[in-house]
This record gives sequence, structure tokens and C-alpha cells, in this order.
Amino acid sequence: MSIKTEISYVTSSWSPVLGCTKCSPGCDHCFAIRQVWRMAHNPNPKIREANEGLVAHDRLGPYRSAWPGYDVGPLNWTGKVRCLPDRLDWPLHWKTPKRILVPTLGDLFHEDVDWQFVGAVWEYMARARQHRFLVLTKRVDRMATVLESIRRAAETWPALRAHLWPLPHVYLGVTICNQEEADAKLPVLLSIPAAGHWVSVEPMLGPVDLKQVPVETGWGLGWVVAGAETGPSARPAKADWFRSLRDQCSAAGIPFFLKQVDARRNRHLDGVEHREIPEALNVSFTGAVKDVS
Repeated sequence: MSIKTEISYVTSSWSPVLGCTKCSPGCDHCFAIRQVWRMAHNPNPKIREANEGLVAHDRLGPYRSAWPGYDVGPLNWTGKVRCLPDRLDWPLHWKTPKRILVPTLGDLFHEDVDWQFVGAVWEYMARARQHRFLVLTKRVDRMATVLESIRRAAETWPALRAHLWPLPHVYLGVTICNQEEADAKLPVLLSIPAAGHWVSVEPMLGPVDLKQVPVETGWGLGWVVAGAETGPSARPAKADWFRSLRDQCSAAGIPFFLKQVDARRNRHLDGVEHREIPEALNVSFTGAVKDVS
């Protein structure tokens, strides 16, 4: 099983769900589409079969082939979403503590993912207490609904009933790309009970002022990750957007992790790298999170 990742703020990734559909301006140049397409052509049959049929050339794209039945338009999700029960136990086999992003090549809270499968993911995270899990979604409204269903079911769900709720080693996060998404999504995220909340501002397509977000709960952000868009046709970000977000985090005492400021993956802002990680997500420990009643 492969757990390698190029995502700089985690040590591993885990994708029990593959496939997605675009739902935000930030999805326009989704890196996962290209990655799933490559893996759908992998010579390893297990990798190939897991990814086949999830990405195809868009028939509605600007380019059409001269040969019937062959499309050369841009790659896009086909709309299929695949849940992979055989991957659920992967974190149990990783004995060394890891900081794990969940998932990277899909969305656990996509409308086509059954809430009971999400519950199974929670069950295995509950059992893998040596790790720190960073659950990330673009569909924070469904995250709130599904997790409430799981919380209620946990009262009679033997594998979850034995654990604290919310799970003490699971951080909930949402991806945003501009102020409009920050205003709409962050209040919902912060209303969900969790050990911690975080936000990924990537790709950053405009300035974001966290002070403008209408938050009415006692929860607060525990981490901010930001980055410019990379890859083909990347839309440029302005350094001032990152400076503003950095300064907001500094003033509020929120750890700030800057992935890159441009499509060339330059990690320096004003000559400095910002790679802060919350202490609660530090995996340089020897023990697991313990349930304390």
C-alpha cells in the first residue's frame, strides 16, 4: 500500500474515496484529476482498477477530434465516485505515528458517498489513535449533516461508542479560495464539534480577511494553510494576499503554513518560509491519543 505524498504539510495521505465533481472556482484546474488519470493507466492492476473510469476527456471541451468516438478535450471527472472498503484498515498497519490527510483524490462528503461509509472511516480513525487525521472537504454543509448522523448513530455503534466524541485526534477542515467561500463555509465548519478546525486556502484566488467571517460559535480556527495554484494554466496569486493572511494569523495566534506563493512553487514570502504546524498535530511523539472520561 502506498502512503507517499507530495503534500508538504502532512506526512501521509489516505484516500478511501476516489473521484469527485467540480463544485467551486478552486476546482477549475484540480490536480487530482491529472493524478487519477495517470493512475488509471498504471501497469499495476490494483492501482489501475481503483482509478479507472473516474476521469475522461471532456466531450464538452473546446477541442474535438476528427475521428468519431475519440475526444481530445480537457480531462475532467466523469461524475463517478468510488468507495474502497479494502482501504479502510490501512492506517491500522502504519505503526509509526503520522499526520494524515483524508482524502486527497476525492471528497469524503461528496453527495454520492453514503453516510454509513463515512461512519466506517470514522470507526477506523478511532482505532488508529497513534495518528493525527486531517479531514478536508469542499462540501462543509454535508460534512455537518453527515457527522451529526454519525454522532447520533455512535450511541448504538459498538466500534464508535467506546470512544470520545469528537475524536481527539481528528481535525476537520474546509477548502476555500476567496472571501465569498470563507464567509459561506467557515461559520459552518466552526459549528461542527471537533478536536480542532483548520482551513486550506488553496488555490488562493483572491484576498481573504478572516476578521470579516461571521462566526457565532465558541470554536476557533486552529490552523491556516495557504498556497498559490500550480500546474498547467495556473492562475497567479498576489504576494499581498499571503502577507495579509500571514499577518492576520500572527495577530490571532493561529499557526500559518504557506505551501507556495506562485506556480513555480516558491515557498519564500519576503525571504521567509512559513511552515508552522499546531502542537496538537505534531507526530514526533511516542504515544497514542488516550480516551479520557
